[in-house]
Amino acid sequence: MPNNPDAGVSAGAKLTTRLDIDILQASYGYAVYQSERAEVGLSVGFHIMFVELGFSGDISACVSDEGVSSCNAASSGEVVDNSLTAPLPDFGIWGSYQFSDHFTLKAHPQLFYIEINDVYGYLADLNVALSYQINHSWDVALGYNYYLVKAEWDQSTLKYTYRGPMLNVAYRF
Repeated sequence: MPNNPDAGVSAGAKLTTRLDIDILQASYGYAVYQSERAEVGLSVGFHIMFVELGFSGDISACVSDEGVSSCNAASSGEVVDNSLTAPLPDFGIWGSYQFSDHFTLKAHPQLFYIEINDVYGYLADLNVALSYQINHSWDVALGYNYYLVKAEWDQSTLKYTYRGPMLNVAYRF
């Protein structure tokens, strides 16, 4: 406050963000090369991303004048809540090498790119995993995944990147 050195203003804010991304993936693969222990194939499928984004927060300000303080605080629920469902088709190549009756090393890169008028987007899903065959229909795999999605439309941008471990359970029919 001007002309009053004993008065002070303090203010603070707290912002909380929420990002929830769920990814559903389905694909079909066809083996173009097969041997007793190795396989290479092509795949086509889609990823559906369910994205929710929200912000909430509190803001407060206190004025102190000659030892008397007065404070105002404002709190709100989620002030911005945006949800999006984005289906993205993909094409890929995959390969596997079976070390023993139960263990197989697998790699599967999948890519997609589109640009139509003002809509632009791409997807890269690359993973390498060691798979354990439980029985003829069920596998469980532990691996490393690199996942990147970027889409731009109507002055909106979605960009999501994941790098890290992956646990996968698969059923063949």
